[in-house]
Amino acid sequence: ENIDLEVSVHVRVGFPELLSDKADLPEVDIAFVFRANLASLTRVLGTDTGEPGIEFGLVIRDCPKAAIPTKLGPKEGMEHDLWLFKATIEFG
Repeated sequence: ENIDLEVSVHVRVGFPELLSDKADLPEVDIAFVFRANLASLTRVLGTDTGEPGIEFGLVIRDCPKAAIPTKLGPKEGMEHDLWLFKATIEFG
């Protein structure tokens, strides 16, 4: 249940103007992420090893602090990932 397999496809692009508020920000790493826990993978094989879960989305890795809304409370000196889209599928 707590072991995940993650596959990411990364692209390096200029920071989206929609989010940058016209600030001069560096290029960022945008990734499409697909993550499935071991239970969801073994369920395909017909074995029940726990509660399956799948997560996927689009994320800006190591997003510049200046681009993160202050309401989200970014911390100085830390790396931040900003999810543009994130979905989680859990099976009962």
